[in-house]
Amino acid sequence: MKIPSELDGAKVIQYTKNVVSNDFGFVLYQEESTKKKVKITGIAIAKYEDGEGFYLFSCDLNWQVIGDYFFFSLDEAIKDASDGFGVKKNDWLYNR
Repeated sequence: MKIPSELDGAKVIQYTKNVVSNDFGFVLYQEESTKKKVKITGIAIAKYEDGEGFYLFSCDLNWQVIGDYFFFSLDEAIKDASDGFGVKKNDWLYNR
């Protein structure tokens, strides 16, 4: 699936390919009495138009946001994507 230009209303700056073979981890949550496990298959960094800082989004295969993290700088978001999810420098693609 093609990356949307926005996630949760924030403009996507850079992102990874979103494929099932990515190994970025899982998000666990409970819905009513059922525990669910959703695989993180895509990572994106985005910025709200009038907002400060940058958001690192973890997404499912349909680019639905399943986790977000705020950073004051783009460099911090990129570093956390590397440290927390294993995103490598050459994994990044850029919105033009």
